[in-house]
Amino acid sequence: MSIKQSLQSGKPLLLDGATGTELEKRGVDVTGKLWSGIAVLHNGEQLEKVYMDYLESGSELIETATYQLSKKALIELNLDPHQTFQKAIDIAHNAQQKFLHQAGKKAFIVGSIGPYGAYLADGSEYSGHYGEINKEKLTAFHSDRLNYLYSSPLIDLIGFETIPNFDEVKVILESMKSLGKTHPKDKQKPFYISLSCSDELSLADGSSLHRLLDYINTNLDSNLVAVGANCCKLRTSAVLIEKLDLEFGNFSKLDAQCKIIIYPNSGEIYNGKTNTWSIDKKLETEDLSKAFEKVASKFLQKKRLGIVGGCCRTGPAEIKLLRKMIDKA
Repeated sequence: MSIKQSLQSGKPLLLDGATGTELEKRGVDVTGKLWSGIAVLHNGEQLEKVYMDYLESGSELIETATYQLSKKALIELNLDPHQTFQKAIDIAHNAQQKFLHQAGKKAFIVGSIGPYGAYLADGSEYSGHYGEINKEKLTAFHSDRLNYLYSSPLIDLIGFETIPNFDEVKVILESMKSLGKTHPKDKQKPFYISLSCSDELSLADGSSLHRLLDYINTNLDSNLVAVGANCCKLRTSAVLIEKLDLEFGNFSKLDAQCKIIIYPNSGEIYNGKTNTWSIDKKLETEDLSKAFEKVASKFLQKKRLGIVGGCCRTGPAEIKLLRKMIDKA
């Protein structure tokens, strides 16, 4: 069954959880500019083990560790971009094939693409404030990694993650339409756009979600399968899913073609000054498992939900919980 067929089945697909913070929990140093991508170069076995743990916990989608591996960042470190992209794909593929052999189930591989703000590494993936960047430079930034992942027969789905900037969404849609025109229909890739949103339920750069979804609806690409958000606070995601569900109802083409994707953080908040995580006091509980379950139950009530998973500080335990909840529902 294809991605599109699976999403139309009425049962949400289960994404994996965090990569970077999960590697960090296992002793991998991800403090450099490549974040989780460093594991592709030096900790491939550990990265593959993370994938296997997610697959054994019930994930149906695993993401390549290419979120932070832009061509620009790799060249600055004297690394060959295409060799690095291929190595990242191969690690995910090895886990996919091992799991297929062990369990008889084939997972989908998502080619992960982070925003321009992730390359800047200045927090702008959560603000959307890119300074004097123009459309041409944004397009060029995304093109090489996107083209490589798109052309790989091992990649099932392209995932644009934590996108905080309206102009960047426009560039993504234009880039995917261009690639669709240059590939035969059976070689075109489905894709999703997962946004970085503020606690005020707008795009991180301040653009309203209504305006953004209106633009996507007007410029809808036939291969877009899901729109939503990731890397948001757990408590924010509970309200954000309501907002997305209501807004989808305002746009008939988007609503007919796409599902909602959402994968929040664990319920912990990051302190950039101390580089530490602490429980979000506004959750009013110390039990993050119960907090995650409570929020996830709200997700699963939505018929428009198509893909669900976890972002920062979530791990196999949260994915296993989601698997049980999806199967029970």
